[in-house]
Amino acid sequence: MSPVQHIYLSPHFDDVVLSCGGQIAQRTLEGKTVIVSTVFAGVPGQKTLSPFARAIHSQPGAPQDSVEGRRKENQDALDILQAAWRPGLYLDCVYRKNAQGKRWLYDSEEAIYGPVAAEESELAMELAQVFASLAPAPTDCVLYASLAIGHHVDHQLVRDAALILHNQDYNVLFYEDYPSVIRDQDSLGFVLAEHETGSWIPEVVAINRAALDRKIVAARQFQSQVRAVFGPSRQVGEDLVGKALTEYAEQIAEATNSDQYAERLWRPVGKIEPGPLQKVDVGPEQEAQTGTVETEPEEPEEPERSITQSPPTFVDRLRGIIGD
Repeated sequence: MSPVQHIYLSPHFDDVVLSCGGQIAQRTLEGKTVIVSTVFAGVPGQKTLSPFARAIHSQPGAPQDSVEGRRKENQDALDILQAAWRPGLYLDCVYRKNAQGKRWLYDSEEAIYGPVAAEESELAMELAQVFASLAPAPTDCVLYASLAIGHHVDHQLVRDAALILHNQDYNVLFYEDYPSVIRDQDSLGFVLAEHETGSWIPEVVAINRAALDRKIVAARQFQSQVRAVFGPSRQVGEDLVGKALTEYAEQIAEATNSDQYAERLWRPVGKIEPGPLQKVDVGPEQEAQTGTVETEPEEPEEPERSITQSPPTFVDRLRGIIGD
């Protein structure tokens, strides 16, 4: 029997390392197979950037060649965690245009944290087909995907693709997006409540100090993102990365009565339909008592679309998403 592959679906270069780096280090230290697939890792043409993308590239600390620089940071980080990397070819949302190539789909802060563009309504299904075509059989892998806390459109797409796979009986767990989960104390409850069907069960991953230290060293490799994620240093030699990630691991451990350090995953229970965000009020009493949100299931309006129907024609050109 082949060993189970732990496949982490990272929308962008630093997402999985910041959110799940401790558990990845813990698994590789135990000799387990871990693969990180950075979905939106395609390299755009530098001469065809939107004004919004150019502004991002010009921010202090950004590499001159932003995507290539971040790819190197990501490879260095995953080498420290001893995880295999499979970069995907899809472009980050700020580089994507409509099918006619005449309009930027996401050209502002409001756009990238808003709903998925109508022109990309089928992209989550496309991603699900790619993941299913390139991953081992459902019994031979565990998939980990973003909860889309913060509502970045690329995170929403990866989450919805993973929910499609969950509904097709893949073993899928969802991670809390760091740092979005600590910037808005209500964000986790909102995200867990926004779907009209199914529920969520927390699963805590206790990590040891060695695994946490590897996560911290790996996170430091993202020098282009350190200031944006952790803020400016207030004194010479201050270890903002180590301090913040240690505090977060301690907070999760304390909240879940776990060991000294921990990270938290969420397992979907029942069928959870992907789709546009629907804000649902979550009672604080329900959150405090259970840590999960349950809603009454309803019958789908349309027949379920199976990911096994008609193999996708785009698989060959996206073979890098998870691997051969």
